[in-house]
Amino acid sequence: MGWDDVIIGTGDRGNSAVKVFGIDGHHSISENINSYWVDDCIMGIGCIIMKNTAIGSKIKRMIEQKKTAKEIQEYIDRIVIKNISLSKFEKCLKREQDKYFLMGEKSKLRKIRSALGM
Repeated sequence: MGWDDVIIGTGDRGNSAVKVFGIDGHHSISENINSYWVDDCIMGIGCIIMKNTAIGSKIKRMIEQKKTAKEIQEYIDRIVIKNISLSKFEKCLKREQDKYFLMGEKSKLRKIRSALGM
């Protein structure tokens, strides 16, 4: 999906962001002066969270408190699920179902090829 699947807050969100280096561990959280941009939330959903919101302030505190990337991402995932529109959620769910169906098909194909010595 896109960066703006879920937008928390209003105002100028900027047009680019850089990775937040104050978070230890693997993550997809970037920021600019006005907002946090989070890619690859639950089910591949992207979101933009304005820093001038309560949620933006909480993320800032979590970073300052040296929370792990996993802790911050879990918090953001909960926020995304609470704020995504039903139509976007349905699209994301369908995309995930299709992705895992294809993974299953590829796995079956590998097993068949292996059994046939191909």
